[in-house]
Amino acid sequence: MASKATQDICDKKSKEAAKRLRLKGNAYYQKRQLNQALSEYNQGILLAPHDDADGSEELALAFANRSAVFYQTSDWKGCLRDIQQAMNHQYPAHNQYKLHRRKTQCLIQLQRFQEAAEALQVAKSEVENNTNLLQEEKDNVDKELQKLFGKLNLKQKVAVESECRTQDKYDFVESNKIYSASSDVALKYSTSKGRHLVVEMQIPAGSTVIKEKPFAGVLLPSCHMTHCHQCFAETKAPIPCPLCTKVRYCSDICQQRAMTSYHWAECPYWNLLQHVGTFAHLSFRILLVAGLENIKEQLKNDSDLSRETSNLIPGCSSDNHYLSNYKAVWNLMTNADMHSPEILKKFQKLSTEIIENTIDHLMSSETWISHNSTSIKMLDQSHDQERQYLIGQLGKALYRHLLQLHCNAHAVTSVDPSDSGGAVVGRSVVDVEQKRIATAVFPTISLLNHSCNPNVIVSFKDDEIIVRTTRTIGTEEELLHCYGPHYKHMEKKNQLESVSLFSMATKLLEESKIQDSLEVLMQCCNMQSRILYKYNRSLSETQDCLARCYAMLGDFGSASKYLQQSISTVEKRFGSDSIEFANELHKLAQVQFNMQDVEGAIITINKCLPLLTCYYGNSHDTVKELIQMKEVLKCYKK
Repeated sequence: MASKATQDICDKKSKEAAKRLRLKGNAYYQKRQLNQALSEYNQGILLAPHDDADGSEELALAFANRSAVFYQTSDWKGCLRDIQQAMNHQYPAHNQYKLHRRKTQCLIQLQRFQEAAEALQVAKSEVENNTNLLQEEKDNVDKELQKLFGKLNLKQKVAVESECRTQDKYDFVESNKIYSASSDVALKYSTSKGRHLVVEMQIPAGSTVIKEKPFAGVLLPSCHMTHCHQCFAETKAPIPCPLCTKVRYCSDICQQRAMTSYHWAECPYWNLLQHVGTFAHLSFRILLVAGLENIKEQLKNDSDLSRETSNLIPGCSSDNHYLSNYKAVWNLMTNADMHSPEILKKFQKLSTEIIENTIDHLMSSETWISHNSTSIKMLDQSHDQERQYLIGQLGKALYRHLLQLHCNAHAVTSVDPSDSGGAVVGRSVVDVEQKRIATAVFPTISLLNHSCNPNVIVSFKDDEIIVRTTRTIGTEEELLHCYGPHYKHMEKKNQLESVSLFSMATKLLEESKIQDSLEVLMQCCNMQSRILYKYNRSLSETQDCLARCYAMLGDFGSASKYLQQSISTVEKRFGSDSIEFANELHKLAQVQFNMQDVEGAIITINKCLPLLTCYYGNSHDTVKELIQMKEVLKCYKK
């Protein structure tokens, strides 16, 4: 464990390093190597000081240059965001006309014509008043601006940006009694089940029953360079922490929320928090989000004997409402009796050491210490007494959260398409996988009991978890979530020789030896076809892998053949209304789309779309993609 003397003092901002990275990015940009340029600009932005003597000009230059990359890649909104960032950080006044010209071009592309006209007028005014430009240069720039004026005049003055506006079949109305749950959901308690959620009236498959943001969450180290540390959205245009170079955000809003809520305390101890692990880091963040007053209140309630006679469901307010607050988190199960004495002792020691390392920084924050304008001087103690008191109190709370997280932490995932060779409209079969990106605490989700045969499915939109029913749920029926493997996934591994062949083939595929992998897979498939039942799981996996290989080679006819064989097994094993079947249909639709099998692709999409809409809702990216594919196919059909 690091000591106070070893607080993070490395990885500081550096104007010189930021400039070197920006210039390196410029060199890549001039060679039209835009991905490399973007990478260098991102690193430069993270390293550039926010409050140096030059008014953070280096940061402004990096944002401006990155906006040029987004302009070249037609990411108009990304370009506009970076232009605004450059302006916010005092981009040199004599060159601001360039950014307003670029802004105008983006706004035209987005059909925001009134804003484009305003930005163009600003650019024109800046050129006229620019004393750094020679008259000849002003004339040349003015000609360019006049062309933009002409372009604007050719456009319609009123235009609506086209977008797919869809609405879920079953509207979600939030309960006023249970945070983030549907108004159709009720919280119950029994000695056998503990706290659990039921529906008060019958609801159909595909109904949204919970939409919840986490009380607190921590991004996994593998995603630190690719995702927002606040909302967990993937970001290719990060906004940096003003103080350190380790964390990034997708927007100013996320940056400000993080700095206000917890990063003010974590920033100096970032390396320490990475060292102690995700659960300990998340436990510490829960304390920061809660604030000292709420922590003290729960510690007091825990020691209040009158609580034992309360008729309230644990975690609820005085009117039995389950809210999104620290009380709900505090009352999550710890299952302390399931840990060995050695583990409990280890957790206690870790909790105390984290607080001892950070306590002085915490005590320096009047906002956090005096969360509700209550002075830190609780018992008219000396500073040292107050310090020791807080170490004990906060250590006790952190220890509790460490125990809770081992049975209540929830993985935050994103759909990670494992592309087999290009974009959807190119040569690909996409294997949809759930990639874990963060760990978080969702108090309402934690009320769902486990079942190997669940009746709900979860998906994520950045850090928001969305729970939908997979079948019709009857009145007073409990909502059940699968914490681990679905019972239909629990088939024993086949010990035949084909297993080693399949392993060899997948290894070759990982090494991009597609033809070699294909030959081994064919051998494996022929062997399995002779000795296994036609709906055997292992045979299905081999057929699916064959489809992937053929798609990577551009042979979509063969890919479709083997994929359809695999899908028959998936339908037998999981059912025609399962998410597994829907995902396989999605892959088949992509293959048929790429082979221009218009009729086949439309039939597959028509089967797939209602299932994925039921499980994920109309706003999910996969659903939107299928709708767009169908529109394109209709044009081919005409």
